[in-house]
Amino acid sequence: MSEFKNYQSPETPEADKKHREANKFEIFSDNKFSGKFGKVLNKSSEIYKEFKRSLAIGMAVVFMSQGISNLRTAEFPGSAQVVKSPEEKEGQERREHNLFTEEDIRREVSDSSVEKGFVSIDGGKIFIAISDGGKMFVNMDFAEVRKYIELDKSGQPVNAHIHPIEVYAGLGYTKQELADIKDGKAKPKPIPPSYLDIEYATALEDYLGPKESAALHYRVYDPTGVWEYSIDDKNPNIKIFKEYQRDRNDRIKNVISEKDKKLILAKKINLLSPNERIEAMLEDPEMRPIGEKIKKIVSYEIEKYGNVIEKMSDIEIAATEVRSPDLPDSSGQDVGGEDEEYLIKEYIKTCKPRGIKMSYHAYGVPESK
Repeated sequence: MSEFKNYQSPETPEADKKHREANKFEIFSDNKFSGKFGKVLNKSSEIYKEFKRSLAIGMAVVFMSQGISNLRTAEFPGSAQVVKSPEEKEGQERREHNLFTEEDIRREVSDSSVEKGFVSIDGGKIFIAISDGGKMFVNMDFAEVRKYIELDKSGQPVNAHIHPIEVYAGLGYTKQELADIKDGKAKPKPIPPSYLDIEYATALEDYLGPKESAALHYRVYDPTGVWEYSIDDKNPNIKIFKEYQRDRNDRIKNVISEKDKKLILAKKINLLSPNERIEAMLEDPEMRPIGEKIKKIVSYEIEKYGNVIEKMSDIEIAATEVRSPDLPDSSGQDVGGEDEEYLIKEYIKTCKPRGIKMSYHAYGVPESK
C-alpha cells in the first residue's frame, strides 16, 4: 500500500458525523450535460447517482491493488516489427531498451492492443516504458514512477500513457467502426483522460509529496492528439479528494488480509479492467466476502465524501460526451450531434474548477486550452 502521510481520521464520532454531513452525497440540479450521454443522465437522478456510485466502487478496487501488485501488470515487450529504414531501425533499438520518443509513443497508439505507461527522463522528449495494461486501463507502480522522475534532471517530468485505437472497442464502437478507424476510413474521436486517470494522478501526487510533484505533468496520447494536464494541490476540491482517497485506502488496508491479497493475485483480479474487478469478485463465491468488504467501505465513503466524489466524477461524464460514438435513435438520426470542438472545451471547462489544468493539442492544429 502506498504511503499516505500527515493524515488523521476524525478523532471523535461527532467530528466524523459532522464531516459526513458537510459532504453529503447529493445530485446537483445545476449540473446539466448537453451531449448524448448527459441527456440520458439528466433524465434521472437515480441513473446519475448510480453511475457515480459505480465509479466510486470501481476506483476503490483499483487502488486496493496498490497493496497487492504494486500496480504492475506485465513487463513491457520488445518490438517485433520489420525494419524498413534506418529511422525505423533506430526506433526499434530504442524501444527494445524501453526508450521512446514522442513519435514512438504515437506509433504505439496505432499499433498497440493495450494501454501503456511511460515516464520522461528528459523533460518529455525521451520516455522510458514502465508498464503494460489492458485495453481500458494501465497500472503504474508509484515507487517506480518516483525513481524515474528523480532521474529527469530537466525539472519538468512527465508521466504519460496511451489511449490506443483498440480502446474504441470498449467505448461502444462496433467492430466495423473500429475497422474503419484503423483503415483510415472513419475519423477517430478524441479520448480524454478519464476519472480513473485523474484519480491516479491525485493519488500519485499524494504519495510523492508537494516538493516532488510540484512540476509534474501528465500526458495522454490518443489517436487524435495529446492531452496534457497538471493537478492544483491548492484547490479545495483536490484537497478533499485526496483526503477521501487516504481515508478509503486506509480502511481497505485495515480490512484486506494477507490471505485476501494472495487470493486476489491467484484469481488475477488485478489484471482485469477496473469496472470488471468488483463484478468478478462478487460473482466468485470464494471472492465474494472481499468484494462485500469493499462495497461496504465505499458506501460509507460515499456518505462521508459524496459531495467531492460527485464533483470529480463529473469529469468522467464530460469525457464520455467527447469520446462516445454517434448513436442513432429510432428514426436513424444521431442523438446529440454536438460539435466536437465544443465538447472538448466543455470537458476542459469541467476540469478547471475541480483542480485539473487541462489542455488538448490535436495533431497538426493549434493547441486548445
